[in-house]
Parts: sequence; structure tokens; C-alpha cells
Amino acid sequence: MAASCTRVAFEHVLGVQWVLLTDGGERELVNWIEGQRHRRANEFADALSRLASEPNTSIAVLSESEHQTLVGEHPDASGWSILNACSRFSDTELIKRAASRSCRIASPLP
Repeated sequence: MAASCTRVAFEHVLGVQWVLLTDGGERELVNWIEGQRHRRANEFADALSRLASEPNTSIAVLSESEHQTLVGEHPDASGWSILNACSRFSDTELIKRAASRSCRIASPLP
């Protein structure tokens, strides 16, 4: 539990510093958040389509316009990541390992 709380605190502090010290950092972070939302909405819409193709389900297939409305436009690319933030502030092996571990824990999905 303590390791998890420490990791979250580390990510929050690092994220705030990166946003404040990076030109356009707030836009980069918003783009990353929107990219995550877009990816999850797309996965949800795809799951609905797969469910609709299953026998014995009464869900109608999403039309292309319904899919687009649910998912939305793909946001601009972002330079934000824990690894990028860590490499900007320190190039020590300890920080790189901590960032790499943090990315694996925080983003278990591909």
C-alpha cells in the first residue's frame, strides 16, 4: 500500500512540475487526457459492436455516425508521459527505472 501511495505522489509531483516548466505543458497534458478518453471510448464502441453481433442479444449495431458521436474526434498528439517527464528532470538510472515501473503499473492496457 505504501509503495502504491508513493508512486502516485511521485507521479503527481512530477506531472505538476512538467506542466509548469514546459512551454504549452498544460495543452500537452490535456491532449494526453483526451487521447486516453478517446481510446477508451473507441474500445467501448467496439465492444458494443461485438456484443451486437453475438446471438441472443437485442442490442442494435451502432451506425457509423453513432460510433463517431460516441468516440469523437481524435485529439492532437501529446508529448506527455512519465518517462518523458523523468528524462527531462533527471537522466539517472534510478529515476528511469522508477518511471518505467510506474508506466507499467499505471497503464496495464496496451
